[in-house]
Amino acid sequence: MSDLRNNGRKKLLFLGVTGSGKSALCNVLSQPVKTDDTPPTLNFPESKSQKIGNTQTILKNINFLGRKFRRNNENISFIDTVGFNSTEMTNTAVAELIVSLKDSCDFIHLFAIVVSSPKRIEASLKETIELFKGMFGKEEFWNNSVVIITNLSQSDDEISRRSMRNSDEQLIKDFNTSLVETFDLERFIPTFIIDAHYRGSKPDERDRFQNSANSLCRLLMDSTGMSVCNVENVTGRLEGLQEEVDKQRKERRKAQREAENARKEAEKARKEAENARKEKAEFKKKLIVGAGGAIVVAGIIAAPVLAPWGATAAQAAAATAASAASAAAASATTAASVAAAAAASEGGTAAVVTATTAAAVALTR
Repeated sequence: MSDLRNNGRKKLLFLGVTGSGKSALCNVLSQPVKTDDTPPTLNFPESKSQKIGNTQTILKNINFLGRKFRRNNENISFIDTVGFNSTEMTNTAVAELIVSLKDSCDFIHLFAIVVSSPKRIEASLKETIELFKGMFGKEEFWNNSVVIITNLSQSDDEISRRSMRNSDEQLIKDFNTSLVETFDLERFIPTFIIDAHYRGSKPDERDRFQNSANSLCRLLMDSTGMSVCNVENVTGRLEGLQEEVDKQRKERRKAQREAENARKEAEKARKEAENARKEKAEFKKKLIVGAGGAIVVAGIIAAPVLAPWGATAAQAAAATAASAASAAAASATTAASVAAAAAASEGGTAAVVTATTAAAVALTR
């Protein structure tokens, strides 16, 4: 789950009953327009049936239709809310929604009321809308809401077939009339048909999908944000809801702390591995294997000492140590020779004796 607070993006919240197509819609709108019939990547988990919906609100930053917008340097965030049906509006589900919005979001710019088809308004949809009205206020909610119909094919053939009974325009009008009567509204709500299962290989379906999606995006970009600061106002509607909200918030913060601790441990392990790599590289600089197996120690090349074929690791290590010792002895002998030569050139007998003694001591170490 993403934290959408202070991200500078327009935020679109999808609400609706289980099986309305919220998650499927989020998936197709967050990816490039299809040119074939390949199913979209499931960035938002879809419900397995009409009765079993998602149990968690998903908040994500997305690129609308897979592209980045430059207008006001803004992109978009999607909020795919828990789906409710007439038996699912439990304290646990509502509390999860409240905590997700209050703790991971700051503003909502547009509400998308998602329905699979423009039929009568079911009791579960009415209850869901009432919940969000209680969170944001009636006027604020309806002034920033749209309706999206997800399961009306936009192929030429299907549109023609439906028009023999009712045109799509009439279906939209009838559904808005039901909204006005049910919720005592003074106007129709902007409504889009966006087929969440359009076929990219069909130009008619693809073009209508893209045109409707772009219209929705323009409306979102022109919307002003509503603060989520009052979403807990609905906790008085259900007995025990506030206690459930407090419980879930405590559990979420515990999970966040555990995730942060795990991140710190992973960073510590990464640094330790990096330090080990550097130490290994530094060691290689001090002990370099020369051509033919000779070992270079302090700039002196010692004769290679090869372990017998099949030697044990201990034997091989002993051979390497012997080679290094030979290199050190050679270094000491060289130093003694230089000192003796310098002393002889000056005629200093004491200096010769001192240099020779130093060489003998070095060789015995």
